[in-house]
Amino acid sequence: MVTNLVQLVNNPLLQLKTGQSSSLTDKLLNALASIQAGQNRQAINQLNAFISSVNTDLKSGKISAPTETTLTNAATAIIAKL
Repeated sequence: MVTNLVQLVNNPLLQLKTGQSSSLTDKLLNALASIQAGQNRQAINQLNAFISSVNTDLKSGKISAPTETTLTNAATAIIAKL
């Protein structure tokens, strides 16, 4: 699920700037590494940081509301699985 979210973040249709997608991707890759290491609590914290960044980008007008909803819902679904 995390890998799919990374692919979504890097989808050109979302029109994220390179810096935005890199920052969000880094958070997701850190969460994936934590999951693979069995550190689910840490992964949840990293996914919450991802959600916080997405919300900040929405408030600053860097992403659209539909994009924010899509990314937040996907990260929340991953957290629910952990």
